[in-house]
Amino acid sequence: METNNQQTNNQQTNQQTNELVNEIRQLRLQVANLEQRVDNANNTLINHIGFIDNVFNSIRRPLFFIMNKVNGLLQLEDQNNNQNNNNNHHH
Repeated sequence: METNNQQTNNQQTNQQTNELVNEIRQLRLQVANLEQRVDNANNTLINHIGFIDNVFNSIRRPLFFIMNKVNGLLQLEDQNNNQNNNNNHHH
């Protein structure tokens, strides 16, 4: 037969065990919630990266064409400026 002291200790142990089990359940729910949020964020990022890749792939050639034309014009302008500077120094 258990003494009152043993019964009290057993009740305290059972209560502590129940509290720990409840805390573990809550933590599992929080982890599952966080996993879901991370998965959603990851999917959003993957979709966004795909969108950016598609946009870049569709404008890459025209963009490089324009950049090459602008660079060519800038080089011509630099050459003209250099020729003008050279002509001004000789006179």
